[in-house]
Amino acid sequence: SPPPAAPPPLPPPPPPPPPGGGLLPPPPPPPLPQPGASAAAAPDGQDALFAAIRARKEKQEARAAKIAAGELTYEDPREKKLKEEANAAASSKPKRERRKNVPKKVSI
Repeated sequence: SPPPAAPPPLPPPPPPPPPGGGLLPPPPPPPLPQPGASAAAAPDGQDALFAAIRARKEKQEARAAKIAAGELTYEDPREKKLKEEANAAASSKPKRERRKNVPKKVSI
């Protein structure tokens, strides 16, 4: 009888992982922006946005200073509306309607 057939050859083992568990090292952190250079490096749209924010803040601070100095008074719009409604309700009393040029009913 012929000799038994040899088992098929085993595939080669996978290559060993590189040191560090096979993970790539993390990328280096991005460079930190310089405090003065960030506005100069920003696109034009951002420059306009930052300028608008700065202008609005300056306007608000100037208004707050005037209120603190007593040059400007602030009235809450909700309170103002409530006062106006209360005054309107007090001044307008229900009036009796008059009949104008209405013919009398005639029974025939």
